[in-house]
Amino acid sequence: MRYDITSRAIRQIRRDSVLKLCLSASSSIAIYGTPNWLEYPNYKKFYKGFLESFADIRIAMQQGKILINDSFSSHFRTFEAMASGVTVATVLPPDCYGNDWQKIGFVAGEDYLPIDLFKNNVDAVINCLGDDKKLQKIADNALGKIHHHTWAHRAQKVLRDVARYT
Repeated sequence: MRYDITSRAIRQIRRDSVLKLCLSASSSIAIYGTPNWLEYPNYKKFYKGFLESFADIRIAMQQGKILINDSFSSHFRTFEAMASGVTVATVLPPDCYGNDWQKIGFVAGEDYLPIDLFKNNVDAVINCLGDDKKLQKIADNALGKIHHHTWAHRAQKVLRDVARYT
């Protein structure tokens, strides 16, 4: 119950906010995931299904211009998008959270597009939608950095941390 209230409910509100903002910029949106998206009248027409394999995920990502990340932080799906050569647009965290993207060396506007829910805008995304060269430059920048954030790098860091504390 605690997880549902503190995480899922907040995430649902954030997802709804992000989707509303994105739909104000473009109606060309594809949503992939579990079939529960069909329960949301505003979004069910954008639902394309559940993707089973990484190959299917990569193909779906590459068919779009931008992967929208409704989370404040980087995670495996954003890294997979970047590794596939796709531009990522991500929600900026409140100032009090700190920016995970900056902590790992990514720069807003250069390596990813910022979405500022607190200012209620997707200006960076809107300004790039028709600029394929800029989107490609951002994707290329991220691709150049993402190779330092693979599963192997994460496993090596865990092993180094374990060795340091044992």
